[in-house]
Amino acid sequence: MISIILPFFNKWEMTHQRLNEIYHHLSHHPIEVILVDDASTEDDYVGGVGWWQKSFNAFPVRYHRNETNLGFIGSMNAGAEIALKHNADVLIFLSNDVVISGDFIADILAVLAQDDKVLIGGEIIDWKAGWNEFNIEGKEIVIPWLGGWMLACTDVIWHSLGGFDTRYGVSDFEDVDISTTALGLGYKLIPLNCKHLKHLVAKSFGYNDFRLERTKHNREVYIEKWKDKLESLHQKIQSN
Repeated sequence: MISIILPFFNKWEMTHQRLNEIYHHLSHHPIEVILVDDASTEDDYVGGVGWWQKSFNAFPVRYHRNETNLGFIGSMNAGAEIALKHNADVLIFLSNDVVISGDFIADILAVLAQDDKVLIGGEIIDWKAGWNEFNIEGKEIVIPWLGGWMLACTDVIWHSLGGFDTRYGVSDFEDVDISTTALGLGYKLIPLNCKHLKHLVAKSFGYNDFRLERTKHNREVYIEKWKDKLESLHQKIQSN
């Protein structure tokens, strides 16, 4: 079973559109969709979720509502827990601001058929992008990471990664962190670079000065967590 974990906070129409795209392009796969409602304050989702669950049978649509707003990190972890309870062996973490125009699951399965000890993402940032540049004891280090708007892996790999680290709060830098965890465990980071996915950028939760400050803070959290391992990890990346 392939579980697509799709969190949302308000903006139901955007999630409804993603479900339509999943139906048109992906329903021939053995999939389920897990909708994680991050304590939405608007109620326009109620009828929509009910319709997808009761009147639609192309694939299961499971619904979970967080009691409080947990953000991206908590919602994705909650969705993964539900997926594993229903015996998912492939987990796809998808932001609801990613437009689907074709069968990207086929691309994921093709990667896993070659090597399942991987973390797959929509794109990889392996150049100097600011956030991934670190100065460790006078040495400039660049750590690659997979953009968190789409991540995928097997259930076995997800268990070993331990989920998204909640020390980063509701969101931001969790994708850098889980990419680093994967590299540290010897897994490959594989960018899908798929023409069937288009990330609209910050449409799910938006981006503002407050979120920028959270990103800066979480970068410091990341450095504190990984500072003793970044140099050796960088050397390992360079040697591969």
